[in-house]
Amino acid sequence: MRHSGWLTRLFGTREPARELPERESAPLLEIAAPEPEQSRLPTFRKASARTRPRDSQIEAMRSKVRGAFSPSRPIVDSELYSGRTRLLRSLISAVEDSNMHVIIFGTRGIGKTSTLHVLNAMARKARYIVHYGSCGQNVTFAELFGAVLSDIPLLFHQDYDPVASEVEEGLSFADLYQDEPITVPLLSEAFTRISGTQVLVILDEFDRVEDGNVRRLVAELIKNLSDRAAPVQLVIAGVAQNIDEIVEHIPSIRRNILPIRVPNMEAAEVRELVGRGADRSGLRFADEARERIVALALGLPYIASLLAHHASLLALEARRKTITLADIDAAVEQAVGEIELRLNPALLRLARSASESKEGPLLVDLARRSLESGGIFSLSDADEARALDELSLGRGLVRRGEGEGAFVEDGLPVYLWMRAALDQSREAPLLKAAVPE
Repeated sequence: MRHSGWLTRLFGTREPARELPERESAPLLEIAAPEPEQSRLPTFRKASARTRPRDSQIEAMRSKVRGAFSPSRPIVDSELYSGRTRLLRSLISAVEDSNMHVIIFGTRGIGKTSTLHVLNAMARKARYIVHYGSCGQNVTFAELFGAVLSDIPLLFHQDYDPVASEVEEGLSFADLYQDEPITVPLLSEAFTRISGTQVLVILDEFDRVEDGNVRRLVAELIKNLSDRAAPVQLVIAGVAQNIDEIVEHIPSIRRNILPIRVPNMEAAEVRELVGRGADRSGLRFADEARERIVALALGLPYIASLLAHHASLLALEARRKTITLADIDAAVEQAVGEIELRLNPALLRLARSASESKEGPLLVDLARRSLESGGIFSLSDADEARALDELSLGRGLVRRGEGEGAFVEDGLPVYLWMRAALDQSREAPLLKAAVPE
């Protein structure tokens, strides 16, 4: 089934891709092809990263690409962290100037964990004691904060002299309370005895914690720490639409918490992400290739990094340093294949069927709106509401609310959007994605 009409309306029209100068379009990596007997099957590159001289340049660039564009891993190198200057400034100001606790929330792939890693590094550089913990669904309150106590040296306890034997042995706050149950009152008392430093407790993926009692205890601890002006602050992050989905609702702690929804990147920030990765890896994105990523990413660093990663490796396979529009289209095809494998097979069949039905254009548009707005899309008119009934009741792809909806699985809108982009490149290769201002 052809979709050229509504895909043109969705993505816009374009001129033929600008032809690159011969010196850029021709292969730039003068590396001989492998011998025939070596090309029969793919092989691992050595774990030691030692390669033959003729392969060393391209392998070095591959390694840089994997570090520069890492869609499956958070960014830990602050030099590659892009487009979040205002977010970091808000976090640092909340901790340093306002002595507030922070709750960061937003959709998957928006950059929460990368932000926390960079915040962790910056706080350590400023001599903060930082505990970084990634939460599991069965974690207990005692496990979470027992680890925090272990990270605070006894050197910073107000009752211990720096030359005390316990300090010289390298003991921590945890050694003082090893025989006592870890409770909110115990932690409140222990943290008020910290002297000569500031402690930052970062709890990532807090949405995975299933025990509501843990959420309630964390909220109580926040209140106690604020009331006692303890030199300990919490930064908590999770996938959520609001802070009530992260911590237990306690009205009295609202004034002690700064909630921050991580927004989608602006177009200029996505360009910065692509540009920094290109600089790091020694590659160049043709203008139309970069703008294609900007348009398809919809402000999500995960999508931008995913497409840049695949496109860069494809260019290197062709012995080129310049990434072209064709590389981006091929990267979209790879991304669609990967996402399909992650989706529930039954749900994938329903999504494919719906995208080829009369609801297809609306479905893709809802996917776009969902990705742009953190997972929730609003309904603009009665016709959309009626069509959504078919998608929710008849096909089970979305959940219907009052005047709004959401996809039943957060991988669905990415899949539908990427598949529409793939259909566009296959059916109308001269179409160009509209670039957001």
